[in-house]
Amino acid sequence: MADPKWNMREYHRTKEDNVLLGLVSQDEAPVQEQEEGGVIGGGPPTIGDLPSASQELSAEGTTVPDMDEIFVFPGSCSSCSRPLDTKMKRVVIPYFKEIIIMSTNCEACGYRDNEVKSSGAMSERGKRITLKVEDTDDLSRDILKSDTCGLSIPEIDLVLSAGTLGGRFTTIEGILDQVYDELSGKLFSSGDAATKEENATFEDFLSRLKDVKAGNRPFTLILDDPLSNSYLQNLYAPDPDPNMVIELYDRTKEQDDDLGISDMKLEGYEQDEGDEIPAGHSLETLKEEPEAEPLS
Repeated sequence: MADPKWNMREYHRTKEDNVLLGLVSQDEAPVQEQEEGGVIGGGPPTIGDLPSASQELSAEGTTVPDMDEIFVFPGSCSSCSRPLDTKMKRVVIPYFKEIIIMSTNCEACGYRDNEVKSSGAMSERGKRITLKVEDTDDLSRDILKSDTCGLSIPEIDLVLSAGTLGGRFTTIEGILDQVYDELSGKLFSSGDAATKEENATFEDFLSRLKDVKAGNRPFTLILDDPLSNSYLQNLYAPDPDPNMVIELYDRTKEQDDDLGISDMKLEGYEQDEGDEIPAGHSLETLKEEPEAEPLS
């Protein structure tokens, strides 16, 4: 069984590493300075000079940027307008896909924002993930909830529509903590606007939510993402998880409309709909041909 928390990364040995390992002597160590044409002093490159198995080469023969590289983009804070940096990093989730994590932190006013985006092509079908959470070990599972994913827990009548909390990459316990903090803040901010009955009902709901996120009661977690960009960690991967059910389904027309997929034009977008070009003609010939004069 593969360990989802285990990671391996290869790196190039230096000249000093090869000497310490006894692979080469000090006199036989390759020259480290390189020019564009190859190693100075001639001779074939050593194993340490070649790209490792974990690195890929593009069609031009250049090395693809390391997955550990962090990209920094300058910008301004949306809260205080002072300059800040937004950091972006690519992360590969085992048995899922590559995602992009963006983090913004303003040292001036304390504003923080984290966002997760899925990379790659759009899925043709939606995905629904149902997990039976039975103990606290399940609360430590990684979860990626995209901004198009809805989340629900039927046992406590919790329903989060798509877009709530935005994109998040955390654990089940972490995302339930965020939901609790958001909802409990609304309870205290409502003040006298809510009736006693409404406050009592809401407090009872928060109490049940607190029991759920503490692992005091089993519950069912459902993720429904029409773009299949959400993920729930399988502790038994690559084998099936006995407590998890993954369903693929066809999106409805209403879902395609809400996501803007119905308005996407992937073919023939160079011309407007209805402006069909007759056989044997091109756009250039149509422009050159004069319009026929109307019959008198």
